[in-house]
Amino acid sequence: MLLAKVAAPMPELRWPAQFPLDGLGDSARLHLLVPDGYLVEGRLAADLLRAGRGLGWLRPEPYELGPADLRRLAAASEPAGTVVIQRPCADAAGLGGPSPSLAASEVVLSPCAGDRGLGVGAETAAAAAGHLDCPLDGDVIVRLVAVTGGRPAVIDSVLRAACLRGGGGLDECVRRASGLAELVASVTVSLLRDADPSRLQALALAARLGYAHEDLSALRPALREPDKEPWWEPLTGGWYRMLPFWSTALCALRPARSPGFRRRLALLAGELVGAHAVREAVELSRRADDPALLAELLAETDVEDEPAVTTDGDAAGRDAAGGDAAGGDAAGGGARRGEWEAWGRARAALVTGRLGEALQHGRRARDLASGREPAARGRNALRLIRRTMRTRSARKRMVLLLQAVDATTWPHPATAPPEPGRDQAGTAPPQPGWRQAATAPPERGGWGEERGRAAAGLSPRTRSSAPTHHAPEVRDINAPEAPTAHEPQAPQAASASSAISGPAGKPPGPAVPGRATAPEPGGPQAASRPVAGQQGGRAEVEAWLLGTFRVRVGGRAVVEWSGKLGRSVLMYLLLSHPKPIRRDVVIDAIWPGVPESAARNRLNATMHALRADLRKVCPGRQVVVYERETYALAPGLSIWLDIEEFTEGCATAARLRAEDGDDHEVAIARHEAARALYAGDLLEDAPYLDWVVPERERLSAAHVDLLDGLAALYLEAGAHAKCVDTCRQVLARDSCREQTHRLLMRCHARQNQPHKALAQYETCRRELDAVLGMTPSPETHALYESVRRHLTV
Repeated sequence: MLLAKVAAPMPELRWPAQFPLDGLGDSARLHLLVPDGYLVEGRLAADLLRAGRGLGWLRPEPYELGPADLRRLAAASEPAGTVVIQRPCADAAGLGGPSPSLAASEVVLSPCAGDRGLGVGAETAAAAAGHLDCPLDGDVIVRLVAVTGGRPAVIDSVLRAACLRGGGGLDECVRRASGLAELVASVTVSLLRDADPSRLQALALAARLGYAHEDLSALRPALREPDKEPWWEPLTGGWYRMLPFWSTALCALRPARSPGFRRRLALLAGELVGAHAVREAVELSRRADDPALLAELLAETDVEDEPAVTTDGDAAGRDAAGGDAAGGDAAGGGARRGEWEAWGRARAALVTGRLGEALQHGRRARDLASGREPAARGRNALRLIRRTMRTRSARKRMVLLLQAVDATTWPHPATAPPEPGRDQAGTAPPQPGWRQAATAPPERGGWGEERGRAAAGLSPRTRSSAPTHHAPEVRDINAPEAPTAHEPQAPQAASASSAISGPAGKPPGPAVPGRATAPEPGGPQAASRPVAGQQGGRAEVEAWLLGTFRVRVGGRAVVEWSGKLGRSVLMYLLLSHPKPIRRDVVIDAIWPGVPESAARNRLNATMHALRADLRKVCPGRQVVVYERETYALAPGLSIWLDIEEFTEGCATAARLRAEDGDDHEVAIARHEAARALYAGDLLEDAPYLDWVVPERERLSAAHVDLLDGLAALYLEAGAHAKCVDTCRQVLARDSCREQTHRLLMRCHARQNQPHKALAQYETCRRELDAVLGMTPSPETHALYESVRRHLTV
């Protein structure tokens, strides 16, 4: 599976909260019917993160709606508090949602028709544009709201693209557009007017896959300027999701007959298979209409051609064919749900560019239609699909395809108003713009059991009588919520080495970089010094930065990372502890030369991923905090750092050596204790981080001074063998250190080995001449003469 399916979107704070979360506690499940383009998913993510809840985000395909597949996705996401399930289609009968074991609380998103009261006005859009310093004029923003029908997600994507492009001609696209389809097609054609074939091919593939990543080489041309294009939504782990209303337009591009496109498709399919995303590779070949590649993939894998879609809508469609629907509806109700399901399949085929398949499902829906209005809508949808198949103009095909998608998006059966004369069975349909809290199936069941107990469409009295441990409530989805200042945590691109895929419980494939596994930290140095606030003699956070980076939180080692950037930021904060670091300083260190807006997005995404990595080992403790534009380790934590212990040990050793006392054993013990902490140079596994170099050189110099002092103590204590060994360690790091050469000469002379002492002088002379172009100092030469004359040294 692709980890993109469990990557959360970047939290977005420019838009007002679209529904309150005060009722979303443990064991709560909300089902939201939201039309395409009306929900700013980043705002939902920001609200959930602001509430202090761990966030998981699942985007299952239609063939992944069964309990086992959902649990597999949830295991890859590892949500700690709330999981958002972004479903490809709404249930026709049951809205119970997945098993409560997926997360403490769940939010289910399903598409539907109508605006449901989620549209925004010109003032709200202008405020969002002001946050971005968008160059679009006020009249253009008013026109944008009118053209898009107030869809916040579409408006947000256009504003971001216009801001980063300095307008880029998008204002003219907005002025000339007569509707949403015209706007999307005009902007797409405008931005891709001068695109090269490789870029168009990569975009067409990304539109059919729905995601892109720098580690997928076949899709790299599509990510040349992701921040300047409206169709990309940044996710955690370096992923980008293509927004549905833009991907549908890009699916209208037809490069499938090009040999270059076929080669790129085969390369992408191979990369997906190598990354354990076999099902995605098969689906991609189907969506790209490449039967040869599809047959090859099916022959080499154990994936079936037609996925088993386990939605309640399928059950409703099957029951409709037999004259009865799920939940005990009459034959007419079952037929209507079957019609709705067929249109849902037609729409799913349209959004991925499979026009022939969409036409087949549309004809089936037309045969099941009953009533004048459904029949008329069906004929119009079929007409648009046929026109889309015939047209040759890319721009016109985009417009028709978007119109066909809109025409095949029908109201959800549970919320659509009943037809005139049809019995309502005493059920009051929910009003548009409301969220619905669905009842939970029994814990032993999971999805697929007691579907008739779904709360959507049931009266409050019926909901309260259903056995459930979920909070049954209905709230206004547009209830105002007071804004709260908080950190703009944004799950955006973390690094190009982030994991692409890998099912839970299996070793990652070759396309899963960034999963670093650290050895279990240990050794006596972990508890060599008491730390205030630590429990049981152990600090809450223990970090080893000398040598290979290791960290332990709450006594458990962090062995899996979402990417290298999160580790780098944590290293930076640990090196700076206890001093808080301003956000712009972190950005300059980690992303030098990157534009400020893009760097802030990356930092927000990286911090979100870092906190998620730390929560895996210590769910109840916040390690990194953000306050007043600065990042720091939480002030209440007890923290042990090996570099602090090493620095303090070096200072103590130097003080004892300066006192020149007679107790050599104590001084040697202090030196050896500090020496044991130096497991290697600072952050040896991150050799290319520029901001590490100054501190690495400082600690390396301190280590050399420590060894040199220890060698002198060994010589005074008569431990000649240890003195020789220590001196050689020093010279291995600094071959021109004359005082160490002299120390080694004295040690050899006291061992009655003057020939070795003289040879050491020659070594010193050669090194100084080769490296520095110098000769030994008078002090070193005087020692040489004393040894040559067999004098006491």
